[in-house]
Amino acid sequence: KMPPQETKTTMEETIDNHDQQHQEESTSTNKSTYEIPQPLSSILQRSQKKSSKCKLDSVSTALEGLIGNAFHALDGVFFATPGNVRRSEGFMGKMIVRVELESAAMEDGGAHFDVNEDRSTRLSITDLGVGMTRADLINVFGVGAVNTSSSSAVKHPDCTSANIGGFYGAFCTLASSCVISTKSKFDDYYQFEIREPYTHFTITKPLEQDGQVPLVENGFDQFSDVRGECGTRVTFVLKSEVRAVLKKEENVRDLLAHIFETSQYNAVFREDDDAMEIVAKDQDMIDQLAQSAVNDPSNMEDFALDGNLSDVPAAPIDVLERSKYIPVRLSLDERKMLRLVDAAMHCCDYTNVVDVPYKSQHKRMHALYKGITSILNGLVLACDNEAGRKLASSKSNFSDYEKFFRQLFEITRRHKIMNPEKMRTEYGKFMYFLQDTIANAEDLELDTVKPIESVYNFLEARNGLDLLKDSVIVIATSEVLAEKKSRALINLEIKKKERAVSHLKQKYKSSKLSSEDIHLCLYSICDNDSFLNSNRLPIDTIIGYLKEYFKPGEVEEGFSLSIVSGENGSRLSHSHERQYYFALQSLTLWRDIIHEMFYLWHLAEEDILSKSMGYKLKDTGQGMQRVQPSPRTYRAMQGILRNVQQKVNQWVGSSVIHMGDHNVPNALMFIDKYTQVPLILSPIVRCIENVECLCEKDKGIDKFVTSAYGSVDNLKKTILYDFFRSAFDGSGADNFYDAGSCIDGRLTSAWNWCSLLHTKPYFIIFRLTGFVGFDGDFK
Repeated sequence: KMPPQETKTTMEETIDNHDQQHQEESTSTNKSTYEIPQPLSSILQRSQKKSSKCKLDSVSTALEGLIGNAFHALDGVFFATPGNVRRSEGFMGKMIVRVELESAAMEDGGAHFDVNEDRSTRLSITDLGVGMTRADLINVFGVGAVNTSSSSAVKHPDCTSANIGGFYGAFCTLASSCVISTKSKFDDYYQFEIREPYTHFTITKPLEQDGQVPLVENGFDQFSDVRGECGTRVTFVLKSEVRAVLKKEENVRDLLAHIFETSQYNAVFREDDDAMEIVAKDQDMIDQLAQSAVNDPSNMEDFALDGNLSDVPAAPIDVLERSKYIPVRLSLDERKMLRLVDAAMHCCDYTNVVDVPYKSQHKRMHALYKGITSILNGLVLACDNEAGRKLASSKSNFSDYEKFFRQLFEITRRHKIMNPEKMRTEYGKFMYFLQDTIANAEDLELDTVKPIESVYNFLEARNGLDLLKDSVIVIATSEVLAEKKSRALINLEIKKKERAVSHLKQKYKSSKLSSEDIHLCLYSICDNDSFLNSNRLPIDTIIGYLKEYFKPGEVEEGFSLSIVSGENGSRLSHSHERQYYFALQSLTLWRDIIHEMFYLWHLAEEDILSKSMGYKLKDTGQGMQRVQPSPRTYRAMQGILRNVQQKVNQWVGSSVIHMGDHNVPNALMFIDKYTQVPLILSPIVRCIENVECLCEKDKGIDKFVTSAYGSVDNLKKTILYDFFRSAFDGSGADNFYDAGSCIDGRLTSAWNWCSLLHTKPYFIIFRLTGFVGFDGDFK
């Protein structure tokens, strides 16, 4: 056995570097270096060789792509600006693209090109559009959009914009190096730089103060540099063959003339006689913005609607508590590691081999150990060939790479919690694989599980928990919902959120907690808020329909919700009023479960990966399942159930919660069941919302609806009437214990209604409103 301290493999160095990432960026946030992934790096290297057989865009196409990006950025500002402001001269000056072709190298706004002064020519295209955040630079330009996957394509790469994205297509055609200077209203001013040998890119923060705006007073050029609260400058050092084509700005103007003739935006070139006069028009507007809270985050005068910070709602107590179960967003390096586990789980058949009947337990354990070691060996080999070969030949053991495995698997679990719709098939295999490694940790000499990196843990390690107690965090982490608001009100809410984020970053940053760390935590909490809004919305809407179209004390002829056991598959007998409350309390329970989903997921993982409670492989009637007690999740569900019972006027039906039996074998199955609730209800909401518009657009459909149902409103009521009766009638199983009125039986009945939707007379209406299925894409 080779001790890990004797040899440091490439894979281990990568993991160690990743562990230190936050610490390094906290102490030196001015410059960060990132690796360019393959095959993009190889493609860029080959595109620079004159002997290479790369397929490139024409110079004209490359320039069109760059100008098109500038137009998109200007669109973002134009359509978010009120009409009266658009007509001002200052705003019209901002909507002009600035183009400069300059010979010789120089240093501008912190960007420096290390090239020969006599032979270099730089092309700069600047817009004062929406700009990009640091995360945008990393996740867009740091990754690219390469469609190439075969090795032959890398040898003779297609370097056109259609294959590797517009920016890198233009880069391969025009440039040998590049600097992108950008400022977003949501972030600070950054510069992205890429040059030979095209293996890494750097992101620099030239301005030391957080929230500082690039201005002429700070040394930025009034014509070619980004100025004010947002904008982007792309600067290319041109290849020698391109310099022969683009000798003067007139050549650039001629190639772009047809674009500006058909666009609402204009361009101004540095050599134009009236260039500085045109550009100066926007200076007053930029100066005014520079005096606002964007430049001074501590100035919160326009933060609240009435300008008074004291009116900001107090932070609810559960912000601090909920942060304990909210995962931190994944970084770029973590996403690379995630793809490795996702690919490994996608191509393996672990559960298909292990979770099947065996004649003896010894044979199953042999298959289990073989599956575990194969996956672990493969993960190491994929990261480092030499380390993988040593591990496979027993020259090292799994414990040498315990830190690597724990980090790799924690990232995967964290990603799944934040994105329940992802890894639908792979996550089940992954968790059962982890469950087996925990159960056999002593034999493997390996512990594969570490706690999830939550926002609370992240801030606690950096002495930043006071951030979660600040009342401003409510606005900084709230999702801005369009709903039926005016554009002006939406813009105001966005502005309030930007001020809140900027205020908190300025207030709580320290030597241990950088502004980027604070930004990461705030938007991780915002991700949670977005999840809750999107998943609770269909449930809230259905509850609203129930209260709008039906009354517990009134029975409309033809629309009584009463059901009788034995009729149409029903296993329950309820009066109209009793069925109304049964449906209402079931929907309310589902809503509260979704509201506490991250907390429940945290407990479910603790139950699944428990070292003290093993599982038994049993045939539950739905195949071989891992039946395991889940006491933590069960107790949490009991608490949620008690809260719901206190909310509703009366409780109808059973309060039995199935968990750890043949109905819900383990906590993983429980989580999977209730993540389906929004998928069940969303198609119903879409159908009800869109049917009226559908009838207005198509007279034939309107005539059909009128003849069959009397009116559109009657059609809506018919669909809801059938749903509230048939989806809550205790059906879906062959005995009362498995379905009926128990907590899980209510969801079983809803599933049963979904399976019979194609037999309903109104199914054609669902299809006409875009229905294709309840589950969607498993990926």
